[in-house]
Amino acid sequence: MQPAFWVLDLMARYQVNQKLSVNLNIRNALDSSYFAGMRDFGRVQYTWGAPRSVTASVRYDF
Repeated sequence: MQPAFWVLDLMARYQVNQKLSVNLNIRNALDSSYFAGMRDFGRVQYTWGAPRSVTASVRYDF
């Protein structure tokens, strides 16, 4: 069993004008190592949590 932990996700959005916006998402911003799950199929298997990832997007409304 692992101790308690925190995973920090961040999101920022900038509204350029009425129709255009830009988004930035950062998942696991501190790049923490942790076990995301455990499965038991006759043996114990551990799955590592996702590493830091960054996603940027642009949205334009017509």
